[in-house]
Amino acid sequence: MPFLKKALADANPDVRIAAAAGLYKLGEVDGLTNLIDETKTLGGAPPTTPAQELRRMARDAARARAVLKLGEVAGEGAMAALKSAQKDPQGEVRDAAAIALARLGDDTVTGPFMDAVEDADEAVRASAAHSLGLIGRDGSVVLSKLATADASASVRAEACGALGSFSDPSSAQVLATALKDKSGRVRLAAARSLARRTDPLTTAALKAALEKAPPPELSLIAQAGLAERGEDVDLSLADLTLGQGDPELKSLAIRVLGAARAPRRRTCSRRPCAATPRGACASRPPPP
Repeated sequence: MPFLKKALADANPDVRIAAAAGLYKLGEVDGLTNLIDETKTLGGAPPTTPAQELRRMARDAARARAVLKLGEVAGEGAMAALKSAQKDPQGEVRDAAAIALARLGDDTVTGPFMDAVEDADEAVRASAAHSLGLIGRDGSVVLSKLATADASASVRAEACGALGSFSDPSSAQVLATALKDKSGRVRLAAARSLARRTDPLTTAALKAALEKAPPPELSLIAQAGLAERGEDVDLSLADLTLGQGDPELKSLAIRVLGAARAPRRRTCSRRPCAATPRGACASRPPPP
């Protein structure tokens, strides 16, 4: 607890946000106050130099993250602060407030995101797709359409990434199809979303993708997703990748190896299982 309180004064806003959220989860009401403070604008004169503008943009991005965290940890208890954030002068913060409110069941705030997926600007469509993924409900059909039919690879990739937040069979099939997209960025986004999900269709899609000997990054993503759900995977690529220099690939390799080599819980053939307090199965004789 003292460590978290000290972290509230850290220079890094993400550290302060995490500390405030942690304190609130531990029952410290002041943590909620600190978290709300992180969502507020500092005011002051408008930026007059590029450096000042960059600092403002960084602060606004941090405030938007604080708004999302506020909705996540405080729920209904943060409703007033979230409604206030909807009136923030910066669009990024307003969008974060709308996403947080939509996650809490407010259907009135999702309309603008649904409308934005039809915008002529691909950056707007991509941002809307990303937001619908953060909300994680009521957007599967729209995102599936974007993932398969949008002319922009960046929009298709964002839509595929967003579909990782859903669990319906139809979107799983969309992601499986996106593994064959002409854009490598889209294929990777689809693989990451399939790896996040655990339904049977996604397991089959990841296995099918590996059969086609895809590039290393896609292979490792698929292997990580399979290994983390208890499926057996070939570890040779992950072992080889650990000796390479690409940090992202090495991180994926560690995920694969960690999941594949983690102890797996055995299921006892007898019901109910007569386990002892030490965890040994009393239904089986000890080894000789």
